[in-house]
Amino acid sequence: MKNIVLIGMMGSGKSFVGRALSQCLKMNFIDLDEYIESREELKIREIFQKFGEKTFRKIERECFFSFIEESNLVIATGGGIILNESNLYKFQKNSHIIYLDGSVEYIYSNIKDDTSRPLLENKDKLEEINKILKFRKPLYRKLSHYQIDVSFRNVEDIIEDIIGLIS
Repeated sequence: MKNIVLIGMMGSGKSFVGRALSQCLKMNFIDLDEYIESREELKIREIFQKFGEKTFRKIERECFFSFIEESNLVIATGGGIILNESNLYKFQKNSHIIYLDGSVEYIYSNIKDDTSRPLLENKDKLEEINKILKFRKPLYRKLSHYQIDVSFRNVEDIIEDIIGLIS
């Protein structure tokens, strides 16, 4: 079965939906951020602090590409995977790339108390989410095969939509 690659903003539910979707479809699940943390033996926030975003994006790319030959995976990517558009081009043929599109209010409600997001550290979270989403949304749309509005919806309905799109 083709892979399913979930893209979208931090807090859009990629990991939560991905885990549930993989169980439903009996596919293997990869949370790319968790994989990076395990491989590097550092939290994402620590990688950003010690080495900067540029190094993190290089590590993210290497880890993501380690799954390129695999199949039957649901991969929840980090929100910034689309910053290097070529990251997704290689997955276009063997994967369904699905953009989980959440409103600013929805994303904020999911991460307002989360202190592990390096891009939101020491900033007005709502304002920063708005700014990041405004820049990234066109990239998410351009690089995905499908888009699903996930704002304030239950996971069962989202999974049903995904299965309907890829069937």
